[in-house]
Amino acid sequence: MDQKPFTKRYVSSKVIYTIDSKDYKIEHVYIIKHEIVKFKSSDLYINLMINHIKDNIIKNCKNLKLVKIFIDVFDKNNIIHRFMVNVSNIIKDLLKLKGELDFSKTIFIFIIDNNKLLFCGNLDFSHLCF
Repeated sequence: MDQKPFTKRYVSSKVIYTIDSKDYKIEHVYIIKHEIVKFKSSDLYINLMINHIKDNIIKNCKNLKLVKIFIDVFDKNNIIHRFMVNVSNIIKDLLKLKGELDFSKTIFIFIIDNNKLLFCGNLDFSHLCF
């Protein structure tokens, strides 16, 4: 399948939050990096995420047996997914972006080490027609 080049917004942020057994509260979102990246294919887009996780998250884990990686599609009843949506909306407001965010063609990735959330991110495939 031939694919046209596409651009994606790459945003790296640090989120300060508190969580209890039922819900969470986002205290502050710091944008660390923001850029527009052009990709020739979805493979390169996925490769960027894999390399980011490998180079910046996994290599800093002391005991890989305690690391859990979750890959999932959007579930509005999942507290971590709601957290991601709310963080994404805050980032959208901070960057003054227009339009609604659509998570129907998004894959969520979460990395937890020893019950601590190290990374949450997503891959958006809304550029594909399916």
